[in-house]
Amino acid sequence: MGEAAFEEAFRQRYGIVPKLDGMLLMIGVDVLGYWPEGAEKIIKQDLIVLGAWRLLEWRGYAVRRGTDAEGWPLYELTRPLPYQHPEKETDFLEQTARAYFTEIWRNLGSACPRDH
Repeated sequence: MGEAAFEEAFRQRYGIVPKLDGMLLMIGVDVLGYWPEGAEKIIKQDLIVLGAWRLLEWRGYAVRRGTDAEGWPLYELTRPLPYQHPEKETDFLEQTARAYFTEIWRNLGSACPRDH
């Protein structure tokens, strides 16, 4: 999916322009499964970091090793990251987040609703 098509699909689904921090925040909330209580700025930062770890896991650079005492997932790097400079990290995470959402949408499109 091209960049313009992705941005339009994201806007249609979520009503906002796709920005890296926002995508990572959404992924972090999905991984954790809820919005935790606490200082909002710190929680947002922690959820963004959690989203980045989930993308690294999805691409095979990290594995989940359990949870901490508060129920937050713990990850560990399993191989060197594919970038060496901070500006490359942003590019990698943005491209990976876009691919992650695109795959989710593709899977949602082929999912069958459950019978109740």
